[in-house]
Amino acid sequence: MLFFTLTACAHPQLARPAVTEVPVIAIPGSDLAFYDVHGSSGVEVVESLVNQAPEAGGIRHAAVTEWGIVWRYPSDTEDSSASAACDLDHVLVDVTILTLFPRWSPPIGANPEDVSEWWRYALALADHETVHVRIIDDLANSIPEALRAGGCEGADQRGLAVLDEIRARSSELDTETLDGTTTGAQLAWVAAAQPSGLF
Repeated sequence: MLFFTLTACAHPQLARPAVTEVPVIAIPGSDLAFYDVHGSSGVEVVESLVNQAPEAGGIRHAAVTEWGIVWRYPSDTEDSSASAACDLDHVLVDVTILTLFPRWSPPIGANPEDVSEWWRYALALADHETVHVRIIDDLANSIPEALRAGGCEGADQRGLAVLDEIRARSSELDTETLDGTTTGAQLAWVAAAQPSGLF
């Protein structure tokens, strides 16, 4: 999850050429659901982001990666002995991941520098969410081994511990990157937007 951070860049922005082709936003391993933001200037886009961004934990986030993991394994319903209670050699793990992501369609006549800034930001934001997805996928793949580690007794608790580890590592990522701002997921327009009373 990326905390919705719209602070001014600490480093001066280098001049970038205008975007001539629309980049493809992709987050491997995650389905994407876009929410639209509007505006004809950077300031208007920031205002729209603040109003449209999804909430999680009472805080608006520019992008949110939601996930669910369930596992199952066969059991012998005719044999209730502990040794036959489950078959941890045949664990099935289902992972669903969905990223809510902003989409701006620049209007005709939009400043090319604003368009370039948007795509720079969107690509950095997608990169940040991709790291969250990798954390989820990598740890989800470890669930069968975690379940088998101690036999049937306590198997589900060991699986739940993996889910806790996903949450912890995702939180660490956001802390280490200041919710993605240190890796470019911040908009240069915010300094201009702040006087309007958004923050």
